[in-house]
Amino acid sequence: MKIRTIEITGFGRWTNTTIDSLADWQVFTGANEAGKSTLKAFILGIFFGFSLRGDQKYIPRSGAQYGGALVVETKTGRYRISRINRTKSTLTVTNLDTGQVEADAEGFLTELFNPLTQADYEQIFAFNEQDLSQVSQLTGPDLEKRLLTYTEPQAQNWLNWADQEASQGQQLFSRQKTGKRPLNVANQEYQDLLDQRQSQADSLAEYLENDRQLSQIQGKLTEKRREVEKINQEIQEKKALQATWPLFEELQATRHGVGQQRPAANVNEADYQRGQKLGLDLNWVNQQLEQIQQQLQAQQKRRETVQQDDEIAGILQAIRANSAILAANQEKANKLTGQLTRFQQYFTGPIPKPLTRRQSALLERTNPWVATAIVSFVALLGSAAIIQSVLIQSPLALATIGFAFMASVRGQKAHKIRADYAPLSVATILSSQDQVQKAANAQNELNEGVKQQQLLIKELVHDLQDFDAKKFAYLQTYSGIEDIDRVLVAAKDAMASEERRPEQAVSDRVRLDDMLHQQQTLIKQKDQVQADIQELLHQTGLTDLKQLAETLQEQGGQAAKQQRIADIEGQLGKATLAKLGQYQSLAAIETAQSQLAQSRQQGQDELSNLQKQQQDLQVRQASLVSAEEYQALTQKLANAESDLQEQFAQYLTASLLPQTLKTAFSGQDVELSTNVTEQAGDYLARLTQGKYNRLILTDKKVRVIQSNGEEFAIGELSTGAIDQVYLAVRFALVKSLPLKEKLPILIDDGFVNFDASRREEVLALIQELAVDQQVLFWTFDEANPTGSQQIKLGEING
Repeated sequence: MKIRTIEITGFGRWTNTTIDSLADWQVFTGANEAGKSTLKAFILGIFFGFSLRGDQKYIPRSGAQYGGALVVETKTGRYRISRINRTKSTLTVTNLDTGQVEADAEGFLTELFNPLTQADYEQIFAFNEQDLSQVSQLTGPDLEKRLLTYTEPQAQNWLNWADQEASQGQQLFSRQKTGKRPLNVANQEYQDLLDQRQSQADSLAEYLENDRQLSQIQGKLTEKRREVEKINQEIQEKKALQATWPLFEELQATRHGVGQQRPAANVNEADYQRGQKLGLDLNWVNQQLEQIQQQLQAQQKRRETVQQDDEIAGILQAIRANSAILAANQEKANKLTGQLTRFQQYFTGPIPKPLTRRQSALLERTNPWVATAIVSFVALLGSAAIIQSVLIQSPLALATIGFAFMASVRGQKAHKIRADYAPLSVATILSSQDQVQKAANAQNELNEGVKQQQLLIKELVHDLQDFDAKKFAYLQTYSGIEDIDRVLVAAKDAMASEERRPEQAVSDRVRLDDMLHQQQTLIKQKDQVQADIQELLHQTGLTDLKQLAETLQEQGGQAAKQQRIADIEGQLGKATLAKLGQYQSLAAIETAQSQLAQSRQQGQDELSNLQKQQQDLQVRQASLVSAEEYQALTQKLANAESDLQEQFAQYLTASLLPQTLKTAFSGQDVELSTNVTEQAGDYLARLTQGKYNRLILTDKKVRVIQSNGEEFAIGELSTGAIDQVYLAVRFALVKSLPLKEKLPILIDDGFVNFDASRREEVLALIQELAVDQQVLFWTFDEANPTGSQQIKLGEING
C-alpha cells in the first residue's frame, strides 16, 4: 500500500491543505513547529481512528472541521479513506476506480493491516528519534533479551520470555510506601488537566464559533465595502461624463455640420497665396504714398517758416545774451557755494550768524549778576542770624531772587551762542568773527545771484518757446534754479540750429525733389498691382480679395471640422464616447448619478448594520474564555504530558517492546526468525560499513560478530552501535513479516543523533527499502537524500 495524496480539512495547524503526488521515497522538510509530527499523527489517525484524549492538541484553532482523507494505492485498486470529526468520527472508504463506497469501512482497514493492530504498526513501521533513544536506556542484559526475542528460533521460548519481560515492566512501578504508583499519580494529574481543559474547550468552542461568525461578518464587510467603493467609482465616472458632456455636444454638432456643408469651388491655394501677396503689395504702396504726402506737407510748413527769419534772428540774439549771463552767474554761484561748504565743516550745525557787540561782550566778560546774587544771598543769611526782622529779610530775599534770575538769563544767552558755534571754544569764536562775517556776505551775494538766475531762466524759456514752440514745449514747466543746466542745453541747441539754417535750405530742396520722384514711382506701382488684382478676381469670378479668402476658407472648413472631430474623439477616447452615447442628455446622466447615490446610501446603511453585529459578537466573545487563559492551561498540560511521557518511556523500555515482538512472532515458525536474523545481519553490515556483519543466537544470548570473527555481547557495544543493531532488527522485521500489503514506513526525525556517515548509510538503506515499500520521512534537514522527492512544509503552511 502506498499513500499518494493527503487531504486535511482541519488538524492541528493544518487547515484546508492538500499534498498530492507523494513518491515512494518521499521526504518532508521543515523547521521545528512546521507540522511534521502533526502530519504523521494525521496519517495514523486516518488509519486507526483519532484518539479521544491524546488528539485534543490537534483541534484546529481556525475552527475548521476536524479530520481529512488519504488516497492510497493497494493491490486491489485506488481508495480514498476519509475520517471526519474527532469524538464521533465518520469513516468512509471509496473505491476511486469504481466509485463504490465500502459498506464496512472499519472491516476494510482491519483486513488491509491484518494481522497487525495499531500498536503493532506503530511499534514496527512508525518510529521517531525518541523510540530509538529508548534503546540507550536499557542495560546490556535487557537489550540482549530484547534482540533475542527478535531472533529466537523457538517461538514458544520467545513468547515465555515476552511474558516475563512484561511482568518485570509492571513491577518497575509497583506500589510505593505512600500506597500509590508514581505512573498512576502522574497519569491522574494529566487526566485532571485534560478534564479541566475540556471544560474550557467548551467555552473555547463557543469562542471559536463567535470567531467564525466574526470572520464571516468580516468577509461580508469586505464585500460590502467593495460594492460601496465600486458605486463610488461609478459616481465619479458619472461626474466625469458630466464634465465632458459639453465637448460631446460639440462633437455631435460638428458631425452634423460636416454632413450638411457644401464645399467651395474655383479657388485653389495658389490663387489664395497670389491674392494675399497682391493685397500686401497694395497696402505697402498705399502706406508709402501716405508717408511721402505727410513729408511733403511738413516740407511746405518749413518753407513758410523761413519767411520769419528776421524775427527769429532777434530772438536768438536775446537767447545768446541771456544764456551767457546765466552761465557766468551759475559759475559764480558754484564758487560761492564751494566756499560756504568748506567753511561750514568747522561747525556741527549750520554756519552761525556774526556776533553783535552785546553778544561778544557776553562771551568776553564774566557774568556780574552771579556775584551780585551771591552777595545778596550772604546778606540775607546774615540778617536772618542777627536782626531777625521780616521787614529787612523780605527785600533782601526778593533782591537775591532777582539777581539770580538775571544771572540765569545772561548764562542761557551765552550758552546758546556757544551751542551755535559748537564745537569751537570761546576764544576761537571771538577770533573767527572776520571769517564768519565773510561767510555771511558770501551767503547774501549767493542769495541775490539766485534771484537773478530765476529771472534769466524765465526769460530764456519764453524766448526759446518763441523760437520753436513745438520743439521746446517741454520747457513750460521749467522755472526753478534746479533747471539751469537743462535750460542752457536747450539754448545751445537753438543757437546751433540757427547756424545750420543755410545748409538746411539746400538740403530741403534736394529732399523735396527726391520725394516727388518717389511719389510718381509709387503711383505707377499701385496701378500695376490694382491691374493684377482685377485680373485675378476676373479669373476666380469674385469681386474683391476678401471674397477670395472666404471662398478658400469655406473649402478648408470641411477638413478643419474633420480634424476637430478627430481631436475630440482622441481627447475623449473610445470608452468614454461609448458611455456618453448611452445617454440622450445631460439630465439622463444626472438621473443615473442620483440613483447610484441612493444605492450607495443603502450600502452604507448595510455596512452600519454589519458593523453593529460585529461589535455585538466582539462584546460576547470578550465574556468567554480568553485565548491567553486557554494557552496557559494548554502549556501546563503540555508540561504534564512531557513528564508523563518521560516516565512512560521507562515503562515502554521494560514492557512495551517485548509485546510488539510477541505480536510479530506469535504463531510464526522458525523460518521467520531465521529470516529476521539473517536480514538483520546484512543490514547491520551496511549500517556499520562492514565492521559488524552478523547476528547469532547461542543459549539465550545475542552475539554480534565483527568482520575479523571476534564476538561481542550487546552490553559491550557503544551506544551508536546499539542503535544500529536495534534499527537493523526493526528493518529486518519490516522486510520479513508476511503481510497482505507492503505497508508504508513512517519515520519522524529518527536519525537526528546519528553522525554524518551513519546517517548517510541509513538513508541509503531506506532508499533500497523504498524500491518495494513506500517510505515517508520527516526531517528538519533540507539536504535532499539521493533518489527522494522533497516537499518543503514551510512553503505549504508558512
